[in-house]
Amino acid sequence: MPEQTVRIAPEAHAMMVSHAVQNVTTQVHGVLLGSFQGGEEEEGGDVNATPTLTITKAVPICHEAPTKPIVDMALLLIEKASPSEQQIVGWYTSNEVMVQNSREERPHAPALRMASIIGSQLECPRHGGGVLILVRNSGALAKLLVGPDDDDEDDTDLIHNAIQVLGKDSRKQWLQEFQTVESTSESWEQSNALAQSAGLKVQSGDIVIQDYVNMLEAPSVQWLENAALSKVIASKN
Repeated sequence: MPEQTVRIAPEAHAMMVSHAVQNVTTQVHGVLLGSFQGGEEEEGGDVNATPTLTITKAVPICHEAPTKPIVDMALLLIEKASPSEQQIVGWYTSNEVMVQNSREERPHAPALRMASIIGSQLECPRHGGGVLILVRNSGALAKLLVGPDDDDEDDTDLIHNAIQVLGKDSRKQWLQEFQTVESTSESWEQSNALAQSAGLKVQSGDIVIQDYVNMLEAPSVQWLENAALSKVIASKN
C-alpha cells in the first residue's frame, strides 16, 4: 500500500507553533484544513499516484481540553467560512509542559478522540486519510525558538521533528508517524525558520494568537484569520 505524503503550508506550520507558544503552560487544540491529490483508483484496481494531503491552514480552537459544544460550534463556523476546495482534514494539539523527553511525548485523549471523529467523517482517496499533528512542547518547541547549539546533531534533529504528523495505525490508534512530511515552501528548514520567527514574535507580544475560546470571551476577536501572522509569513517567504 502506498504511503500518503503530507505537505504543510508555512502559515499552517507557523500557526500551530505560535498557538502552542502563546499557551505554553496549557494544552492547545485546533483544526487542520486542506485537500487531497492523487490516490485515485483506475480500472483493474491500480492506484495512479501516491496520495498527497496538503494542509493549507490551521485554525486555533481552544487552550484547554475541548468540550463538545465548543468543538461543534467552532467546526460549523469553520466549515461555513472555508472555500469549497478545502475540507477539515485533521486536528492539531500541543500538550502542557510536563514530559521532559520529547521522544516520549504523545497526544492526550481529547486530541486522539477528535482525530478519530474527523477521520471517520472524512472524504478522501484510497490509501489517504486524515492526520493528527502534535506540536512537541517538551523541549523541541523551546529549542525551535532559540535555535540549535553549534554542530549539535541532536539539537538539529529535535528542531526538525518539533511537530509530529500522526495517522491511524493497524490498531486504529492515531499514533502511527508519517515518514514523508514536506513543506509547500522551498524546504522544511525554511518552514521551520518561518515558524521560529512567528513564535518569537508571539513571545515578544508582537503577535497575539486568538482562538475560538478567546472569541467567546471577547466577541470582537478575529480567530479565523490572523493578519499579523500572515504578514510575517508573507514578508519572509
